[in-house]
Amino acid sequence: MKKSTLPAVLSILTIVFCSTKTDDNPFSILKNEPLLQAYVQFQKLEKEKPSILEEQHYYQAKATLLSYGGRYDLAQTTYGKSDSLKDQKREINWELVNTTAGMDADSALLAMADDYRVIAFNEEHHLPHNRAIVYHYLERLYEKGYTYLALEGLNNYEYEDQELTDRGYPIEKKTGVYIDEPLFGNLIRQALKIGYQLIPYDYYGNEKSREVMQAENIFNQFKDGKLLVLGGYAHIRESKKLMGSYLKQLLNEDILTVKLTNSLSYQPHPNLLHQQPVLFPYIEDYGFDYQYVIPLSYQQSDTSNLPNWYTHYLHPKLHEVNLSEFQQDKDELTVPYLVRVLNTDEENGVSVYQYLETGVSKSKIMIPLQHEGEYEIQLIDEKHTSSIRRKI
Repeated sequence: MKKSTLPAVLSILTIVFCSTKTDDNPFSILKNEPLLQAYVQFQKLEKEKPSILEEQHYYQAKATLLSYGGRYDLAQTTYGKSDSLKDQKREINWELVNTTAGMDADSALLAMADDYRVIAFNEEHHLPHNRAIVYHYLERLYEKGYTYLALEGLNNYEYEDQELTDRGYPIEKKTGVYIDEPLFGNLIRQALKIGYQLIPYDYYGNEKSREVMQAENIFNQFKDGKLLVLGGYAHIRESKKLMGSYLKQLLNEDILTVKLTNSLSYQPHPNLLHQQPVLFPYIEDYGFDYQYVIPLSYQQSDTSNLPNWYTHYLHPKLHEVNLSEFQQDKDELTVPYLVRVLNTDEENGVSVYQYLETGVSKSKIMIPLQHEGEYEIQLIDEKHTSSIRRKI
């Protein structure tokens, strides 16, 4: 097996995100402050030219924040600004991928689902298209017997959100830091609506290694049936003493590992002419079975604020909102501002969609919604919060 390593700083950054509580740490700002106020604070921090270690935290946290605000393009470019993060771009190594054996992702994945009890996907926490892909398969995999969904992003029920399943939706600043991102919130809503049993499994402590405890937490909650796992970065790998390898040992059976990271952020291979998502098998025992690749056309946009991958995977109903509706008897709208969409049936629920404008003000914005209902659309700048309600 060809040796491959992820930079050690990756695990360090993730641990800092989840464990640090210092008020001046950018991850604490992301965790504790409303989105617009957090963005303003991040801009001030950037002017202070932080040290190298603080820079690592800053750009990873800012990229995550931008993803929460629907700025998926900026999230990707911001993450790579730090010199210490450039080695973590994790481009696809085409030498390890059999580009002549690509398969239509939808048909291949659903066919292979019959032969496994566990399918594990991974994600980059600042790139929500990975969550959109899992959302895309939820219902069809449920029909094939997959009834458990294990999520690294969930806070442990025992301490944080024991009522999530009964309530049916995640709560902002409570259910999980990454789950404050609207696509993650929608993934949980959809999973609970379909009938999935959620498994929180992440671990920070001194009893055993994080990887071992993640695997044990999943194994102890997974009973009969089939299981989907969504973990961060390399955790799902079936090698190198990572969670995927330990879970495989506990189950005493093979699991299907699908690498979603790099599915958009890759250098095109000259043989790739596909127009639909493709699964490419890894040639060697790389620790993942397949690389999921999204066609480059999905990075384009048919609207001013939504990339094509969003509409392909989630199939939302699109509703155009004229921002002038919010401006009656108000001062001129100032940038930055945030468009926030809330389900009025939910109390403190995670936004179903958000868009953070950081540049030239828009006159209209396209709102994607997964379900009919009454929604409150808020327009927030540093001076005002205006809102309208709409039954859609």
